[in-house]
This record gives sequence, C-alpha cells and structure tokens, in this order.
Amino acid sequence: MIADCISAGHLVPTQPRKIADALWAAAQGALSLERAGHLPDGKTYEIVTQAAVRAFLARPS
Repeated sequence: MIADCISAGHLVPTQPRKIADALWAAAQGALSLERAGHLPDGKTYEIVTQAAVRAFLARPS
C-alpha cells in the first residue's frame, strides 16, 4: 500500500520499507506508552501516527 502511495505521488519517493518502519515505530511507541498509563488522554496515539504520516507526505511542486 505504501509503494502504491509513493507511485501515485502522495508520499515522498523513498523505499517503502523506510516509511513502514517509521510508522510502525511511532504507532508502537505511542501504544506502549498509552497502555502503560503514561498518556491518559487516549488521543496521543492518533496524534503521533498522524505526525509520522505527515512527515512522509509529498509536497506539491
């Protein structure tokens, strides 16, 4: 799916695995902190994963 988004110009041209690993790390980190009770609002997971996705969005030229 990430490769398709890169091909369509939605994400920066890079190796799909780099994006997948970054998204996985962000999601797992936020989820681990939330499950441990360090993020009581329950919204941090969404905020962190959205920020990770935004970091890879292609910029219009």
